[in-house]
Amino acid sequence: KAQETVAMALEAEELSDDALDTAKNARNTLRETQNQLDTLSTDVNELVEQYNLAKNAAAKYMSSAEDTLQDAQQLKDAACSASSDLDLEALKESLAELDD
Repeated sequence: KAQETVAMALEAEELSDDALDTAKNARNTLRETQNQLDTLSTDVNELVEQYNLAKNAAAKYMSSAEDTLQDAQQLKDAACSASSDLDLEALKESLAELDD
């Protein structure tokens, strides 16, 4: 009977050691997972920041392009208006007189 009790105690000790090792491994795995999660969270925050910077830059570029297009349209309109008011024959004659 005493031998059975000793054998059971040894088995219980072995199971306890295994449980302790498993708990230590779980704790280490949890710590590693937390570190990876922190790193991932930092990376995602950096990506969001870069995305927002790129989005703002693109919005400024588009606004600038729209302003440039509007300026070009106004210049075209002004050129068309000026060319219709221009007397090309009189201009040719004036230039010819300058050459003489």
